[in-house]
Amino acid sequence: MLVYILRRIGAAIPILAIVVIVTFSIIHLVPGNPAAVILGPSATAQAITHLTRAMGLDKSLPQQFRIWLSGIVQGNFGYSVFLDEPVLRAIAQHAVPTLWLSIYAEIISILLSLVLGMVAAWYAGSVIDRVLDIVFMAQIAIPDFILALELIYLFAVLVRLFPVSGYTSPSQGLGPFLGSITLPALVLGIGQAGLIARVIRDAIVESFQRDYVRVAMAKGASKMRAFFRHALRSSLIVPLTMMGSSFATLLGGVVILESVFNIPGLGWLAVNAILNKDYPTVQAVVMLIAISYITINLIVDMLYFVVDPRTRTIYQ
Repeated sequence: MLVYILRRIGAAIPILAIVVIVTFSIIHLVPGNPAAVILGPSATAQAITHLTRAMGLDKSLPQQFRIWLSGIVQGNFGYSVFLDEPVLRAIAQHAVPTLWLSIYAEIISILLSLVLGMVAAWYAGSVIDRVLDIVFMAQIAIPDFILALELIYLFAVLVRLFPVSGYTSPSQGLGPFLGSITLPALVLGIGQAGLIARVIRDAIVESFQRDYVRVAMAKGASKMRAFFRHALRSSLIVPLTMMGSSFATLLGGVVILESVFNIPGLGWLAVNAILNKDYPTVQAVVMLIAISYITINLIVDMLYFVVDPRTRTIYQ
């Protein structure tokens, strides 16, 4: 297992290096002096010079990269002129809503994909299966922001079951908290569930064709027993990997949805940082989401090693 872990970590290092370089380059892709762009056209020359030195932009590019990377390692992501506070403090304040939203959406995605995938597999080849196949394709094809607007109109405007936008902290009550994040979580969960449900359905149907399932049914096992005890258990390896990867994808999907639903999370922070030319904050958010994506996928690879005996055999 140690060899497998080291190989996966080794494969993640080049990706992380690319992310670091691209993130560092964000501020240097700005035409002109980034400090002048951040402060705006009304800034004085003295203020621009002061911010240029404070951001280390008066040094050579290798020196800037070394100082920036050293600060990242120490947890120093710079200072936000727009928010007038350290970037790390701003991220800590806005990360909690994003984390809650991502966890809630992942739970919805897993439950929805398992139920729909199992139903489609049970009725494989029937009208129900074909209808669900259309549903899966619609879930994959509809953009999140379109689905968000439709759900807002249905559940917030017509039915008035949930608020149109806004975020309520868990400290203010579980009911208001869940009400404030259910719609965006549904949007994210539905979008992720379509592909996973399709994979679960195909994996279960394929498992039903294997010899050990046929032998079990020939010995008298009912279809339901063969379905849950044999076909379902052996077919969840690939969906398990996808479920872990989908959680990492959710972190990127919240960027748009948090703006639509006015949830003050990392996505909301990133959009407002971009609009206000707050490049240190943009760098920090991009770096955090990228590192989270890499880390979650690395954890999923470890789980894959645990649940799939064939992987353990290869690396013994």
